[in-house]
Amino acid sequence: MPKQTNVADEILAYLSRQPESRDTLAGILNWWVRADKGTHGVQEVREALKALLDTGEVIETKGEKEETTVYRVKKARRSP
Repeated sequence: MPKQTNVADEILAYLSRQPESRDTLAGILNWWVRADKGTHGVQEVREALKALLDTGEVIETKGEKEETTVYRVKKARRSP
């Protein structure tokens, strides 16, 4: 399984637990996938978000700068 899929799965798992969450790329790196533990880099998370945007599972609200773009789940996801 490609690493990008693992990152996307982690993002979706986080959103399943916290369906009202919304955050920037930096926030996602720090809170949703915990990049500080060395598991994922910025580019991996960016690619995973693009894949999730392409499938419609995540939507973005663009800010004036990339740092202010916010991501959130398209609709509330439910934990199994």
